[in-house]
Amino acid sequence: MSESNLLGGSRLYTGYGRLRDAAQHAHLPQLVRRPGQVGLSALKHSRLGEVGRLFGRWIRGSWLYRWLTSEPDPDVVVIDLRETWTVGPLIAVLELIFGPLERFWPDSGVRTLTAQTANQVRSAPIRLFGQVVTITVVVTLVLTLAIGEMTTSSLGVRLCALAVGLLATRIDTSWEQLRDGALGRALKAVFEPPEPPE
Repeated sequence: MSESNLLGGSRLYTGYGRLRDAAQHAHLPQLVRRPGQVGLSALKHSRLGEVGRLFGRWIRGSWLYRWLTSEPDPDVVVIDLRETWTVGPLIAVLELIFGPLERFWPDSGVRTLTAQTANQVRSAPIRLFGQVVTITVVVTLVLTLAIGEMTTSSLGVRLCALAVGLLATRIDTSWEQLRDGALGRALKAVFEPPEPPE
């Protein structure tokens, strides 16, 4: 016999049923629930709720959220090259060599010199190329004159290269202008790989 049948006729069970019915129809639970419902409704229609929904749309529409929640591509296989027999030892040697250098790189003079050279190359690559050509031609010209093995043809080639280098030092075109110009677009069209097939 079930417990509800045993207690069904008792006063305790009857009192419990009446108390439960009274609690369901009482005003106190409704009064407790109502402010929360009113508050949620007010928040939903307020400016703060609009701002929260706007941020939610931005987050759900962001690239990072879509990337984190996207299904993994079954055609993509990820291989850790450190665990391979062929490339793994090479990577270990490179990490052994460049690991300590990485700590000193931010404060090194080589990094500063590299950054300055990169800035000069981006700001005026043709002028920098002209300076290098001019210095190289002058140095080789002086060395060949000192050795005494100068021929007329080699002198003519060096003078032409010197003229080209000196002319190039007068061109102040930046890397961005070269890249976006007609020649840069033509070279990009020639060397750019084709789109992968679908």
